[in-house]
Amino acid sequence: MLTVAVDRVEMVYNSYVSPLTQNVTRQQLLPLSRQAISGDPDQSDGQDAPTKRTPVDYEPDPEKILRRLVPDYIEISIYRALVESAAASSAPR
Repeated sequence: MLTVAVDRVEMVYNSYVSPLTQNVTRQQLLPLSRQAISGDPDQSDGQDAPTKRTPVDYEPDPEKILRRLVPDYIEISIYRALVESAAASSAPR
């Protein structure tokens, strides 16, 4: 069995804006960035933004939750990129 180690997974696709405009978009899928987790487009990993933490008990534990959610996140991200690329390529010009 071949094992490959990677530092990160990125995806590049055409993002549909309008029939005359498509943007090439690069999205880092893994490792998850703070922006992807928080959903805040203004927050990046380089900023030292104050974090709001509230005591929360997770059940099942956070590791099990991530094992379940990360594959769904990857699948949805790839599907969204495919749909946006298809819309961009089939838009009337």
